[in-house]
Formats: sequence, C-alpha cells, structure tokens
Amino acid sequence: MPRSREKTPDGEPAFSPSVALVTAARDVEVRLAALLEPHALTLRKHAVLQRIATTPGLSLADLARGARSTERGVATIVRALVESGWARAGSGPAGLPAQVTATRDGIALLDRLRREIAELDAETFSSPAGAALADALGAVERESRPHGAPED
Repeated sequence: MPRSREKTPDGEPAFSPSVALVTAARDVEVRLAALLEPHALTLRKHAVLQRIATTPGLSLADLARGARSTERGVATIVRALVESGWARAGSGPAGLPAQVTATRDGIALLDRLRREIAELDAETFSSPAGAALADALGAVERESRPHGAPED
C-alpha cells in the first residue's frame, strides 16, 4: 500500500486508512453525541454510568482505572450523574462520592440508549464493508484490552 504522502498514478493522494478511520469516526461521534447530549451525557459520562450500572458499589479508584482517568476526574463525573438523577452515591473521605450505584432512571436511560446506539450501529455498519470494519474494530478493541481484563 502506498504511504499517505505518495500520490496514485493518476495524481490523487494515496489512500490513508488513518485519515479514512478518523473521518468516519467523526461522523459517528457527532451522531452519538446527538443521542447523549439531551440527557446531559458525554461519551465518558455514559461509559462511567454503564460501569456503575453493571458493577454497583465500585470505589472511585476502580471507576478511575476503568475510565483511564483520575479519581478526582471520575468524582466530577459521578457528581454530575448524581445531579442528573442517573446515579446515587454515599459520601466518602474528603467529601468524595463513595459506593456509587445507578438509579432506576439511570438504568432505564442506559436501556433506551443501548437500543438507540444499536440502531446507529446497524445504520453505520450495514454494508458488507461496514460489517468488515465493525469486525476489525472489535478485534482492535479486544487486542487493546490489558491481558486478563474483563469485558465490560
């Protein structure tokens, strides 16, 4: 495959899988944000809420490791989720949230978003090339997970 700075024989820039992936990802990111924003969620907040719902009672340290963030960063997210009514938390040391669980409203929201995201996935990856890309992205995600780490 020619490097991305090279030109094809007809003078067009050579194909770059990195540029193509980022371009496609940006389109999906915008559409995903449109699903999340009405609920005061970002992709990161959504991921933390999912983690809280699937594994209630995690410590901030556990949530931070799963979110690849700091405890303080996750504490800010948890406070926002609590303020939105999607989660509840007790009070831990230094006033930080502790024993975080998803509320019924939070679980119902995740169920609704799961269906909407599945529809987005079906639209985005419905072609044969899209299905191949979905399979490849799944393989990349599995390979990037630390050895022995559980699937979320």
